[in-house]
Amino acid sequence: MSKKVGICAVITTSLMWAVESVLAKKSYESADFVQTLTVRTSTTVFFALISAIILNKGRIGIEKRSIPKIAYIALAGTVVSDLLYFYALMSIPVVNAALIAHTQPVFIALLGYFFLKEDKLTKFDYGGIIVLISAGLMVTTKTFENLCAFRFGTLGDLLMLLATFLWATAAMVAKKHLKNIPPSTLTFYRFLFSSFALIPY
Repeated sequence: MSKKVGICAVITTSLMWAVESVLAKKSYESADFVQTLTVRTSTTVFFALISAIILNKGRIGIEKRSIPKIAYIALAGTVVSDLLYFYALMSIPVVNAALIAHTQPVFIALLGYFFLKEDKLTKFDYGGIIVLISAGLMVTTKTFENLCAFRFGTLGDLLMLLATFLWATAAMVAKKHLKNIPPSTLTFYRFLFSSFALIPY
């Protein structure tokens, strides 16, 4: 049952990412990419705090040993990766950004092979990975001729791919070291730490 809930949550998140990409593009009419990320981050802090308080009955404390891991997730998985993501969105189509971002499971599977021995992949997982890689190649090369010549996309596509890799590393750290922290609490601290770097801008 918990696996089905997790899959539904990931699919819902994917849909929300797609909407986010479109809205981010629209935001560039009146803001730059850093301002867009900063508003998104600071707004998330507020709603994550309310969610954490309600769901955890006011208990939002964390252990000190978790702070370095959360700091990594905040910096690599939000500040750096999201800056790359929002910057790349200025120069690449939304569909490129969405499809490249959804290759994240490929990186997670590769990293998980080395760091999460308890997570076993099925033949369906491998099939999905092949589909994701194929979709990413087709989107970034755009034509069959480019694919055959290994001419991959633009700098924006490359930055999007780097952002996706960083998101995957953040997911791995959370899965391996922070799975005992309630999701709402982890989200609150992740974006709180991120806002310390972004709000001064």
